[in-house]
Amino acid sequence: EYMGEYSRRCCWMVCWDDSFIVDPEGVDEMLRCDICHKVMKDPVMCLEQHAFGINCINRVRESGNTKCPHPDCAHELPAHPTPNRFARAMINKLPAYCPFRDAGCEPEEKLRLGNLDGHMRKCGFVEVHCVNLIRGCDVKLLRRDLPAHRQVCPFELLHCENKVRGCKREVMRKAMDRHRELCGFELVDCQNKSRGCSDKVIRKGMHAHTGVCAYHLVNCTIQDCPELVIRKELEMHKKDCGYVIVECPNKKSGCSGSFRRKSIEGHCILCEYEEMDVGCKQQ
Repeated sequence: EYMGEYSRRCCWMVCWDDSFIVDPEGVDEMLRCDICHKVMKDPVMCLEQHAFGINCINRVRESGNTKCPHPDCAHELPAHPTPNRFARAMINKLPAYCPFRDAGCEPEEKLRLGNLDGHMRKCGFVEVHCVNLIRGCDVKLLRRDLPAHRQVCPFELLHCENKVRGCKREVMRKAMDRHRELCGFELVDCQNKSRGCSDKVIRKGMHAHTGVCAYHLVNCTIQDCPELVIRKELEMHKKDCGYVIVECPNKKSGCSGSFRRKSIEGHCILCEYEEMDVGCKQQ
């Protein structure tokens, strides 16, 4: 997270600046660093018990000086300075200000230097990056405004709205419409809506649905019939299908022929048994 002024004034601070302390004039001098004279952060001691903030000591080492910087001490600095636990305990209890008090921060808990870092990790007046920075959102805003921003952030990861139907995908808000166009669990109209089917089916189940849908076009089951018929009308179609094999209506008169229904009328015109006045009727 980007912490704005707090980062500049505190996170990289060598020791605590007096502006963070409620009563800097009342701070015991033993709690101040012998190098920068500010209240120590992470206090340590040399062999003579001169006290410093650990960051101040590290800067002295980085400059190439290996001796204790206190003017009355000639000892070499130890490789690992001893933590000053007594000073740390007292410093942690010092009443402190939130650096954003002028912006309106009024913490419920009493702030002390020991819990200031913890407060800053939740302070609503700290400027932060959107949590979706890694996915491309470059918005910076106050932490207290983050929940409202996430409700509209195009880079926020959301569960697919078809989660209740089985989709386990998480998708960025800005990509949700495109995902739903392809999602196998999206409810869609039956492909036969134009023919009367009002069912909604999950996309991945469409093939199974059309296999039983009463409004789906199917081939007539009569051999050689090229007609496509709505499934629920198939039986009615078969009663009139021209490709059904029927017997000649002159069978009782002796005709043993069987013909497709669409051809029977032509047969009757030529049928030698027709003259017996049985009458050729469409089957």
